[in-house]
Amino acid sequence: MDLVKSLILPPGVLVLLLVLCWFLTAKGSRPGRLLLAGVILMFWALSSPLMGGTLLRAVSVDAQPSKDKLRSAAAIIVLGGTFDAAEDGGVPGALTLERLAKAATLHRAHDLPILVTAGQLKHMTEPGAAIMERSLREVFGVPVRWQEASAMNTRENALEAAKTLQNAEISRALVVTHSWHLRRAMLAFETTQLEVIPVGVHPMPPAGAFGWRDILPTLAGLEASYYALYETLGFIWYRIRR
Repeated sequence: MDLVKSLILPPGVLVLLLVLCWFLTAKGSRPGRLLLAGVILMFWALSSPLMGGTLLRAVSVDAQPSKDKLRSAAAIIVLGGTFDAAEDGGVPGALTLERLAKAATLHRAHDLPILVTAGQLKHMTEPGAAIMERSLREVFGVPVRWQEASAMNTRENALEAAKTLQNAEISRALVVTHSWHLRRAMLAFETTQLEVIPVGVHPMPPAGAFGWRDILPTLAGLEASYYALYETLGFIWYRIRR
């Protein structure tokens, strides 16, 4: 699955197309030259903050619940994101750290117990849930009541987290993840009996807030395009599996 994901999303798919173009243009093929020009333009566009931001906005959910909705929840679910290997086992990556910071803020404001959910990736020596729990406790000074360490994707995050909270007789919870991940996450939770309230980390990128520099290719622009396309494909796949 990781290989397929690497080949159908940028930059992998663009590299494959460039290789194909090389073979075609080596024989002086006019269609090959046209394809090469198209791939270069596509690579440039997907690497620009303008395109990346536009795509990310299209898949994002603007979820900042009201105080009444926040007060109606009985727990906080934090979905795992990225993780980095370390000598002591692992540390939260940037995405996970941002979600943990949001959960810590919510916990302090509403005194809700926290559930963290993330399994163990190949490059890690411990489950992501254990890394998240340690970070919340040591960095943010916030306790974690439940660790769900078996889930390996968003669908499993939803199923296992819902099962854990239902066993604790909790029927409504906040779900903390990035705004561009919420649409797929909410679709996954629809298959459970748990009522969830989405809380987005980072609002949607503002429309019309781009300048001329945003048409230049950047790593951040390519990353935004990657997440937007990944979420789109993931959402479609979840719909099909339903």
